[in-house]
Amino acid sequence: MKTRVVTALLLCALMVLPSPVVADDGSPQAIVTEALEQVEWNPGRSWAYTRTGFEDETLVVSRFDPSRIEGDRWTLISVDNRPPTLEETEAFEEEKQYEQDVPEDDSDIPSMIDFDSLSLADEDAKSWTYSFQPIMDGSEAEFADKLSGELKIGKPSGALEYLDIRNTGSIRPAFGVKIRTMHMHFDFAPATPNGPQVISEITAEVKGGAYFLVSFDEKESTRFSEFRYVGDQSESQRGSNRSDDSSP
Repeated sequence: MKTRVVTALLLCALMVLPSPVVADDGSPQAIVTEALEQVEWNPGRSWAYTRTGFEDETLVVSRFDPSRIEGDRWTLISVDNRPPTLEETEAFEEEKQYEQDVPEDDSDIPSMIDFDSLSLADEDAKSWTYSFQPIMDGSEAEFADKLSGELKIGKPSGALEYLDIRNTGSIRPAFGVKIRTMHMHFDFAPATPNGPQVISEITAEVKGGAYFLVSFDEKESTRFSEFRYVGDQSESQRGSNRSDDSSP
């Protein structure tokens, strides 16, 4: 997946810690841990997928397939709903040559969650919604009380449906820089009917200003779809509690 500039900006302030091992006792910690274990956090190792997102205000649709030879794993499908030009294809291939063997790994996302802070915020017949305190590290720890998190888990599958982190007050990550809005939202869905949960869409937004002269207002939305398993069939159930073959 293409490096997501805004998402990376938001993630860089969050501490990367291993998720705790929790017994399956029906507690919020146990339910959330089980949901996180159903997720394939690095689908680029074994799954082909289509990526749809805006790049510099241009709608770009591309396809990644890790089963293809190195240098030929990314394919540009369309630009602003039209076939790409030769120049656009060449530029795309040049950009992607550095991503051919480095599939994106989102396994640090669970590390945003302070498991001790998990609290049931809402429950109905179809899902649980939990609030939590996001974790920050080092000099950014003082910003933790200005963030709030929420995640939703479906019943009876126990599958993670979304994870959301946003600020509740202004954040000053550096001298002269003020972030008024910081928001990350991850939607999850099964890669295939019997496959693991994967990230299906990421929305990231940041608004603020620097030195009273420069303002920034950036929002990115990227969707991942049309997953097809192309890896070792013996590992096709990784991250899933479903029992059938996950390849379409």
